[in-house]
Amino acid sequence: MALIRSKDRKVANQVNAGGKQPTMANTFGLPSGKAYSCPGATSVCEKICYAGNLERVFKGVRAVLESNWNQLKDADTLEMFALLNEMISDFITECDKRNADKLFRIHWDGDFFSDYYAYAWKKVINKNKDVQFWVYTRVPFAAEMLKGIKNLSLYFSTDDENVNHAKNMKVLGIKLA
Repeated sequence: MALIRSKDRKVANQVNAGGKQPTMANTFGLPSGKAYSCPGATSVCEKICYAGNLERVFKGVRAVLESNWNQLKDADTLEMFALLNEMISDFITECDKRNADKLFRIHWDGDFFSDYYAYAWKKVINKNKDVQFWVYTRVPFAAEMLKGIKNLSLYFSTDDENVNHAKNMKVLGIKLA
């Protein structure tokens, strides 16, 4: 089984002739919430989570996210790396075939649920330097682990409840959102 990428019109790297629908899946997601992949979720975040709302409204979306989650949640770092790297390799092949920009968003939904998972992503990002990745996270250990990677745009998501973490991230040179 393979991880499933998603299409997101907000971050599309290629759209249809009408300019409104993405033609390529260039995002990846996991189920949201503390019970799943969001250890850094605050009550503010959980209350206003647009992605969590999409999970509830669109059952097909939830099924894709749960499939990804079930493959990764109990995997070791090498298994995670293999799954993630295969997904990105397929993405690169599709970009090359369509002459599309290699722009990939990590976690349109969900977050870095463990240090092993964040490390697997770090290895994938470093291996695929021709892809520009970007991610928003509320997980301090992941932000610290991923900071400074040239082909990753990294943002620490903040609200009133995690402002102290945000201050630390800013001192480390991590952008805030």
